[in-house]
Amino acid sequence: MSTPAECRDRAAQCFKLAATASSALQRTVLLNAANSWIALANQGEHDIAQQRPEGACEQRGSTRTAA
Repeated sequence: MSTPAECRDRAAQCFKLAATASSALQRTVLLNAANSWIALANQGEHDIAQQRPEGACEQRGSTRTAA
């Protein structure tokens, strides 16, 4: 399984290839692939965020004290 960072790297590769594509069809296919990799990265980040235990989003080093 690819990490979100790996998905973004693959999207960047597709964007780079699309910039030098020799036809409109190739460019369209590569741009669609890049957008799919970005969507996968976003979904992966969402899934990772959902797996965090409750309270993990609280700031570290909070100055709050128990009463």
